[in-house]
Amino acid sequence: MNIPEFVVLHHSYSPDNKITSNWEGMERYQITERGMSEIAYNGGIEEVNGVLVYKVGRSIGKVGEHALGFNSRSIGLVAIGNFDDNPVPDLVWKVMLKVSAAWCILLGIPPEKVIGHRETYKMRGVPVEKQCPGKSWDMNKFRAELPDRIALMKAALIMGS
Repeated sequence: MNIPEFVVLHHSYSPDNKITSNWEGMERYQITERGMSEIAYNGGIEEVNGVLVYKVGRSIGKVGEHALGFNSRSIGLVAIGNFDDNPVPDLVWKVMLKVSAAWCILLGIPPEKVIGHRETYKMRGVPVEKQCPGKSWDMNKFRAELPDRIALMKAALIMGS
């Protein structure tokens, strides 16, 4: 069983075609070509017909296959898109903040343990192989914005009860 202590952010490194879902194709590729039992991530977001959609991946209790050395102690969240070559759309950034904040609240993960896939390499003491979740994804800025998002979400939960 996976007991997450990190949230690891990813990008698909493929463009989001924005009309049909890329999620199912990515899942099919990971299962048929990479031999995974199911999609590597616990969740993801992508644009489909002009709407940003949350996609459910592996259950949070299952070990993922998204970040070597971190799979058994993290959950993975992917944004469909190539953020090495393109800027992160504002709406994608905001939704990734919201999902990350919700996961932090639900699982008791502190904002400083929300990391980009690229950061796992240094933490493992090996050379960085990729820039995931993308060169244009500023992880320091993301982590700096996360506490306010968490506070807003907690306040909304309290107000709603």
